[in-house]
Amino acid sequence: MLKYKYLICFSFLVMSIQIGFSQTLKAGDKVEAFINNAWKEVKVIKAVSGKPNMYEVENIGVANTNRQAISKALFQVSKENIRTVKVVTATTTPIIATTEAVKAVDPHLGKYDLFSGIPSMYIGHVVLMTGGKYKVALSTDETNYEFGNYTFDAATNTIEWQNGLFKNNNWKGKLVNTAANIFRIELSKVTYAETN
Repeated sequence: MLKYKYLICFSFLVMSIQIGFSQTLKAGDKVEAFINNAWKEVKVIKAVSGKPNMYEVENIGVANTNRQAISKALFQVSKENIRTVKVVTATTTPIIATTEAVKAVDPHLGKYDLFSGIPSMYIGHVVLMTGGKYKVALSTDETNYEFGNYTFDAATNTIEWQNGLFKNNNWKGKLVNTAANIFRIELSKVTYAETN
């Protein structure tokens, strides 16, 4: 019984792939057809009766380099020599003058462990949050947070501490990607925060 279930599932999979790749064309569709060793824009007129996978198409009549209209001719083309035309729509975005500064992208958000000294010792952690906010907890009481605000400059990868513990300590905020998915914030010569 189990083999039949697998067989039925497999046959449904094969049928769905065939349906997905099958190309149904109807009268009026604009496509490209491979005619006389070149892809040309054509319009589908109808499916040829009695011949599956054959379509009657008409040259759309795009002007040539001499600005003369190309005569519209009918061709019979097999389905294998027809492809859909990729329609590219041009959209215009209005340019709005503004005096406001563009908001920078957030840095790598999340929890960073704080290290300081030579040799480096764990002193707590900092959490960078969305909206330019951060919270710091020292190792003496990791549930007691002090909050502050920051701004991030994506062009220079630097964080400027607006207030809170990091501002009071005059720490910098150079964000560095040290390894795959490991980020470090260099706060001073001997203090840094790093993701784990």
